[in-house]
Amino acid sequence: MATPVLTLTAPSAQAQAPPGAQASSGVPIGFSGTIGYGGAGGDFGSFLDAGWTWDFAFFVEAGAFRFGVGTELSGYESTRAGAYEKWSVSPFHGFVGWTAARRAAVRSYILARVGSLRVRPFVEPERTGGAVNGWSLSLVPGVEVPLREFLSLDLSLALTRNAFEDAAFGGEGSAPVSSGTTWSARAGLTWRPGRAPTPGTAFTLPATEPWGVTPDFGLAAGELLVVLTLGSVDNEYVRDARWAQVSPQTWWTNLKRGFGYDGNKFDTNHLYHPWNGASYFSTGRSNGLGFWPSVAFAATGSLLWECCGEVQQMSLNDLVSTALGGVAVGEALHRVASVVLDNRDRGVTRALREAGVLLMDPVRGVNRVVSPSRLRAPNPAEPFDWRPPQLGALFALGARRVDPGPSSSEDVETDPFADLTVRYTSVIDNERRRPFDSFDARFQLNLVDRLEPVCAMVVRGDLASWSLGDPGRGAFALTQHSDYFNDRSFEFGAQSFGVSLACRVAFSDSTRLVLRGDVLGTVQGVVAPDLQPAAETTVTPEGRRHDYGPGLGAFAEARLVTRNVPRLEAYYRYQWIHVINDTATIGGATDHQVQLLGGRLHVPSSRAWVRASRASCGSSPAASAAPSSTSTGASPTSGPTRPGSWEASSPVTSAMGKDAMVRSSASSRQ
Repeated sequence: MATPVLTLTAPSAQAQAPPGAQASSGVPIGFSGTIGYGGAGGDFGSFLDAGWTWDFAFFVEAGAFRFGVGTELSGYESTRAGAYEKWSVSPFHGFVGWTAARRAAVRSYILARVGSLRVRPFVEPERTGGAVNGWSLSLVPGVEVPLREFLSLDLSLALTRNAFEDAAFGGEGSAPVSSGTTWSARAGLTWRPGRAPTPGTAFTLPATEPWGVTPDFGLAAGELLVVLTLGSVDNEYVRDARWAQVSPQTWWTNLKRGFGYDGNKFDTNHLYHPWNGASYFSTGRSNGLGFWPSVAFAATGSLLWECCGEVQQMSLNDLVSTALGGVAVGEALHRVASVVLDNRDRGVTRALREAGVLLMDPVRGVNRVVSPSRLRAPNPAEPFDWRPPQLGALFALGARRVDPGPSSSEDVETDPFADLTVRYTSVIDNERRRPFDSFDARFQLNLVDRLEPVCAMVVRGDLASWSLGDPGRGAFALTQHSDYFNDRSFEFGAQSFGVSLACRVAFSDSTRLVLRGDVLGTVQGVVAPDLQPAAETTVTPEGRRHDYGPGLGAFAEARLVTRNVPRLEAYYRYQWIHVINDTATIGGATDHQVQLLGGRLHVPSSRAWVRASRASCGSSPAASAAPSSTSTGASPTSGPTRPGSWEASSPVTSAMGKDAMVRSSASSRQ
């Protein structure tokens, strides 16, 4: 029996937008997703039994017609003993459809679909074999039963003719097969994003958001499914991944066996997964939803991918890093992209602004391109949504020298890098205190091919804050931290929440000291059991060389500011991780400690630089925009000798100077 799931479809008429807001989209768009149950006939029927299917599509409507693209993910059991037990059938298609009696209580429609086809056998429970390519042609008659102004029940029947290159699907000794038919009865929902709910209903959302965007939950939900589907299409047709052939059967299998820890590379799990999570977050944020509703989109997208995007066991470490890291990275990119935008600009500079947003936040960039009303809307009146009162940034080029340690035969090497540090407003001075109205972010890129492209991505944002004492003296905040470090000396990541205390001490009218300390509760920390690259590393049966677990941590920083210019900065980061994955069962560590210490000494070389720094920093010494500096630092270690990392960088400005940092980390086995 088919289970109603999600089908999303768009309206043929645009609802009236609230005063002061622009419509979400000038084009009636839609999304459809159905679950179905069916079987196979013809030559397919000789080796395929009944199976379940999931179909998702995006389309636009023009009167009674609809045009779109979609994908179908199907899994079938085998009818032959000795052959492969399960099969994956995955068409990717375009379609045209026609709807009869669009204003009737029950609307009938028919779709004609044509597209590519891939058939794969499951050679292992979590791995498929090579793909057999072909094409498919389908007719899909169905009906839509309206449930609300924007929601309909979708019931349909899909009849598909498949053709492909000759293949012995039935196992050894079977005759080659080159065609076959499949059918399925489906049920789902239809969501029409442009058709707003009746005011006063439970589905009503806030009226306005900055940049002329009407909050649209339906459009956000549809785009989330589009992002997830594009990931599946990329894995199947571009990367030729052998673990991406999902279907309702694999979903159910994943739900039954629960979560584990995967063995993927460190950067895959703790750099690219947060970037994916940022895209999920942006489907809500760029469609007018606030910070907290968008957090739900990041968490939902992460859970849906772990359950329904891979045939492998759901990964707990991926779930956490995608959801929490996606929120931190996504909101930081959303704020920085807003600083770049200017709807009053024209010509080449306007095109460059829009291109920059597209690179930083692809979901938001695409939404702006396809929604002309967003490009014409006035800039936000609230400074925190566009031009914050205090903003500082430092871009630097430099080099890192890594000493593998005395037990290694490797030579000391020098690795060039580019570093960007952004400080967004001051938690002490802010008049508005919404989530991430103040945050710090740092991104460091390697400039050599032999290393992973990103060696550091750190975001610290204030979720809520309160002023303490006299104005401009101090603040208390609840914070979120997302950490990723990956150079040749060590690998470390963490997703944490904490409490923070910041204060400002004035020595004179022109000299002040800004102090901040955070106590952290870490939801998930990760570190390599042995930080020495040349030594043998503990590896789990899944191929994982990292330990995961919750923990406690701390972060402290101090900045000396004179005449509104930051002169000296120092920070310290401590992390304790209690391992809860299965590494200990094969002789690995049970606890780890990581310590990071760094500092910067900013030495201005001209009065012009001082004036520029004051302008970048705003009125507060808490904002950092040091374009010229010299810095040193060191950190203690525990246990055996570990590799050390020393960095030196020169900011790209007219000033002269350098920026150095010493980092090391320790792992303790208890």
